[in-house]
Amino acid sequence: MIKILFLTLIAFFVACGSKDVPVKKIITDKPPTLQLKHKRELNMFQLYVQTPNGTRIRILNIKPKYKDGIWLKRGKYHIEVSAKKHITHKEWINLQKDTNLTIALKQKRDISMGFIHWKEIDGLKYIDGIFWQDQTINKQRKMDWNNADRYCKNLQITINKNILIDDFELPNEKELLKLRKYNTRLDYSGAIYWSASTDKEHKQFAKYIYINKDKSGWYNKSGKTYVRCISRKHYPLNLPLMQLVKHFIKQEHYSYLDAYEFAVDLKYGRPVIKHVVKAKNHTVKLTLRSQKYDSERNYFYYKNHTVKEKRDITINPNIKFEIINNKLVFRKIN
Repeated sequence: MIKILFLTLIAFFVACGSKDVPVKKIITDKPPTLQLKHKRELNMFQLYVQTPNGTRIRILNIKPKYKDGIWLKRGKYHIEVSAKKHITHKEWINLQKDTNLTIALKQKRDISMGFIHWKEIDGLKYIDGIFWQDQTINKQRKMDWNNADRYCKNLQITINKNILIDDFELPNEKELLKLRKYNTRLDYSGAIYWSASTDKEHKQFAKYIYINKDKSGWYNKSGKTYVRCISRKHYPLNLPLMQLVKHFIKQEHYSYLDAYEFAVDLKYGRPVIKHVVKAKNHTVKLTLRSQKYDSERNYFYYKNHTVKEKRDITINPNIKFEIINNKLVFRKIN
């Protein structure tokens, strides 16, 4: 009886021991020494590139991006280190062991791109996206409406020698009446102008505008009065100067210097000279500023300069700039 009980207990414990018991697996990374040994067995080494003034590091002959301590196979690699206003450094290395490179970039010298002139645009005023013709003929010669319309369509005005504006037309009534807001920028005093507005029912009549008195009325097209043509050009003058230059190069296909000169003329307005004071050695000190300013009423250009003494230096100044590394550098007043 005791023997049977003993065998029964043994069978019970064996059955219990045969059940699966969940075991928690603990996963650990390989020790660093083993990883390092594995890399070494594959003939791989680490590369470090240190640079005090570089901002971008590339390995040009492989796809993976560079990072400090990158593992690379034994072999040749084309290293590039670059930064703005610095000379890009390139060199080939033969990686045969862990390597630590130090590369200091040389700064670029000032590179002159040429000269431009900043002055008031002759024959035109740019006001709120419109080029207004501003020539002596606007106050001296009267025309009937048909001749005025034809005159504007054939008008061509060249800006800065190389930029041609040739898509002129008669302004409408609203555009002419708005001119009163800009009376310090365009002389229209005492003149009555033709507008493009015509009477649909009575085609022999067109609107005339008397700007000084905000007055308009209908006038027979055969009558004669003054004409002032416009060209609608909506340039993105809200862009920073260099972005505006790039816009003219890309969209208008201007040369670099033409684009720069045109951008300065439009964005800055005419040059204004203030606070002229005589100094030593036949020189004068002055403040040169732009006519236009940004939304916070800061002038786009505002600097003090010393130049050779000249008469009437404030009347129609022609400022000569040199463009060095895409920046305006004042040279003289012509």
